[in-house]
Amino acid sequence: METKSLRRACQQFFSSSSTREQKLDSFKRLLESDSVIAQGIAFDQFFYVESLTRFGSSNPYWQYSEQLLRKAREQLKNPPVTVDKSKEKAIVGANHASALGVLAHLGQERDISLIEPILRSACDSSVLDMGFGAAEQCLRDTENPYPEIIAALSQIIFAEERDLDIRAAAIRAFSGYMVPEVEEVLVKATKQCPLPVSAHAAWLLSARNFQKHLALLEEISKAWPDDAMYPASEICELIKSSYQSQT
Repeated sequence: METKSLRRACQQFFSSSSTREQKLDSFKRLLESDSVIAQGIAFDQFFYVESLTRFGSSNPYWQYSEQLLRKAREQLKNPPVTVDKSKEKAIVGANHASALGVLAHLGQERDISLIEPILRSACDSSVLDMGFGAAEQCLRDTENPYPEIIAALSQIIFAEERDLDIRAAAIRAFSGYMVPEVEEVLVKATKQCPLPVSAHAAWLLSARNFQKHLALLEEISKAWPDDAMYPASEICELIKSSYQSQT
């Protein structure tokens, strides 16, 4: 940490003896600083605490959502910064990963233009994973066409040299993006990509219009092994259930 003030804020934030008010004050100081490291701590803590709200807890840092969004947008315009964590692999673009984590919860449609170039240039899996989450959030429910980010995600999905888990994770960015161009990508991925990529694409097709894509889902599922994992197993169950309901 660059200054004594920020170091004290960080210590106070993580101290088990700090009160809620002290933690909130420390969070605000870290967030509003010009330090990439301090901002990253605030971004990461917001992402972590917000991810726990699905279990019923609240996020006290939500009150800083406007500042978080503003700072995250600014950070995504900066060059990638490498952070070398002890005993862990260095993250190339750690500042981008942390900022994208904020957009994964707070991002808006206007942020798509910030996410797209990072998806094209990033090589670190942590950055890409956060980028997929941010893209999913920002594309959700919009009916506007964004060919650039569709192309950026498609490039990852169909890149045979990439890790299969990364390719499958890229599919999730399309979860709530109901435009014809995305459906075309999903059909192509279902037909051409190996497991688990094809299964994740098929799962989104089944959610969009199961009956429309039933023939394709049947055809591709025949090539899957009997012990294929989720979501391939779920698709096979859907197909089985559809025939049982007809009898």
